[in-house]
Amino acid sequence: MGYIEGAFGPELGMAESLSATYKDETIYIIKYACGGHNLYNDFYPGNKSYEGLVAWIDQSLEILKQQGLEYEIVAFAWMQGESDAINHSTASQYFENEKSFLASLRQRYDSVSLPGGFFFLDAGISANWKHYTVVNNAKYKLSNELQRCIFINSNALNLICQTNDKAHLDASSMLKLGQLFATQVELHIKQ
Repeated sequence: MGYIEGAFGPELGMAESLSATYKDETIYIIKYACGGHNLYNDFYPGNKSYEGLVAWIDQSLEILKQQGLEYEIVAFAWMQGESDAINHSTASQYFENEKSFLASLRQRYDSVSLPGGFFFLDAGISANWKHYTVVNNAKYKLSNELQRCIFINSNALNLICQTNDKAHLDASSMLKLGQLFATQVELHIKQ
């Protein structure tokens, strides 16, 4: 998760599941994490965290290219929104901000993505946040309005946050979330 020693994000569950399903494929997972940042101030296109994200993706893809490896972006897994859910002002703008965020990413990486564009996998945030329903409803709305957007209602799946860190899932739930992301890739890539 970036700042807690020994912690991890959904990438472990994703790697485990995708490796089991696609035994003859090499899968690369590029992870970028910034705790406490939001779409409104930080990940909105042009802002600092967004620029850091795309720079990290670009650098990672360049490493693959320099090694002579072929690749295509299949999916972008997004687990964010807690900081936007702290107040109603940022939460109420989540839909438009996420829509702009996704449009910018898709435009930037269209030439190296699956034909038709990469899948955008978006998980809901927990009920620990004051305006979590506003953010989760925005995520759900985006999945209904844009192609290749998938909302995972993690609250309905009883994923559990750490007792000492309400922003992050416990290890078992984090693995499960990664497996849920992988399942969506597996289901939709066949279409």
